[in-house]
Amino acid sequence: MSLLEIIRQSLDSLLRNRLRSGLTMLGIIWGLVTVVLLLSYGKSLGEGVLNGFMGLGDNVIMVWGGQTSMQAGGERSGKK
Repeated sequence: MSLLEIIRQSLDSLLRNRLRSGLTMLGIIWGLVTVVLLLSYGKSLGEGVLNGFMGLGDNVIMVWGGQTSMQAGGERSGKK
């Protein structure tokens, strides 16, 4: 089977089933576009979060209410 015959049969099959061929190509294109968009969205979101944390500053302490795990300032550990 020569290359020319394979190309001829492929084109004949595509032209015979135009709707199926068009829908298949549309599905492949839609899938590729979706993957590219999701990857770029995820990368830009990660960079945005990292830049947000880096913009807080170097000498920052964050405190949340809770319970101490160590003895601090003459107080016993476990103090609320």
